[in-house]
Amino acid sequence: MNEISEFFGLKDGVSGPHTSRTMMSDELGGLLAYFNQPDSVPTLTDYEHAIVDENILTKPTQATRKASLRFLRELYSLDNSVPLFRALRKLWNLDESSQPLLAILSAFGRDPTLRAAAPIILGTPVDSEVSRTQLTRVIKEFCDDTMADSTIDKIVRNTGSTFTQSGHLVGRVRKVRQLVKPTPISITFALLLAYADGARGKRLLSSDFVRLIDADEDTARARAIEARKLGLISLRENSNAFDIGFAPLIGERDWRHMNE
Repeated sequence: MNEISEFFGLKDGVSGPHTSRTMMSDELGGLLAYFNQPDSVPTLTDYEHAIVDENILTKPTQATRKASLRFLRELYSLDNSVPLFRALRKLWNLDESSQPLLAILSAFGRDPTLRAAAPIILGTPVDSEVSRTQLTRVIKEFCDDTMADSTIDKIVRNTGSTFTQSGHLVGRVRKVRQLVKPTPISITFALLLAYADGARGKRLLSSDFVRLIDADEDTARARAIEARKLGLISLRENSNAFDIGFAPLIGERDWRHMNE
């Protein structure tokens, strides 16, 4: 992972929050809804106070409140100085149907264990059951057999739950693959994450982030054009070029920094 990726808010490593939690989309939604006031720019301290002191997520103990804060920070940062979270927060209220995909895109960018598991789930044919055996094997291989079987099993369960929250899977025990519907809002975030990860030009349209939300290149291009009409991005697109800019979303200063 390069300096720009880290500046933006992406994370690398050998483990992540899915060793203990799902992507916690309900908690994220509740937290962002609590601070959904015009012109409000909550700080990390504000989020900490709301979760730990005010218990807006209705957790039963002080320990679980603090744990919720920790894992939400790992998954989403909750820091407005981090471009990833600032973009997520700006996009979140634009389209409720896009929220599960925004959440999993952020989690995917910040949890390497989720990235390791994703190809098995995304590669499962529609209406077919995800192979728990394959999912277990690929996570074991990623962790290089350094984690206990009980931890691997928890990652498998949490990963299945996360992809159920995002709409990729249905079912409680048998997890069956379904297609999600990429929107202009979710494509905007996917392209931004891919850009931060180093993709440029038309390679953005076939990035892992775009594939995560079940968009092929034509769909991604069409949704990007819609996002430009919404004023979320700048875009110059023709048969030879796909030049995209994210200053409208993350601000001119950070956009310049990402391109230095």
